[in-house]
Amino acid sequence: MRAVELAAGQPARQAVDHVAALEPAERIADLQREARAVGRDAQRGALVLGEHDVGLAIAGVRAIKIDLPGFMRAFTDEAAYRDVQADFAEQVRPLVAAGAEVIIPAGGLPMLLFARDCPFVIEGALVLHGIAVVAKAAEMALALHRLTGSVVSRRGTYAKASPQAIEEFLGARW
Repeated sequence: MRAVELAAGQPARQAVDHVAALEPAERIADLQREARAVGRDAQRGALVLGEHDVGLAIAGVRAIKIDLPGFMRAFTDEAAYRDVQADFAEQVRPLVAAGAEVIIPAGGLPMLLFARDCPFVIEGALVLHGIAVVAKAAEMALALHRLTGSVVSRRGTYAKASPQAIEEFLGARW
């Protein structure tokens, strides 16, 4: 489980040469390693993406250490939930101290677990409700399709699987 902070920030201090469409937290972590695509805000020490008047600050990407059995117990045991929530909050506090405004728990299980707290806020930083974001994104995609006729991209990462791959997948499952 990783927490990623994204916040509106100052424009990049250096030009961004190339940034692929932002995808999940893994892509943001990749961007931190791509020095040519990331400028560093000297005052805040945050990694900054952006051009002109638009910027994106990343206070950090952090792997969260968890006790997996305790984490799974937290779905059904309130005391275990409070322990996991407190441990998560303690581990992301350095991100908040670095200027994080939003914490994005990466992965379905943390999103599902923390969805019960609306809002879940750690020292003023919102923990993003990932399930609500996915649901609203789906609603938005449908609304855009109705308004503009836009369709799902089938290029690159989103290329449709070949008929042979689909047949192999379905054959292995049933």
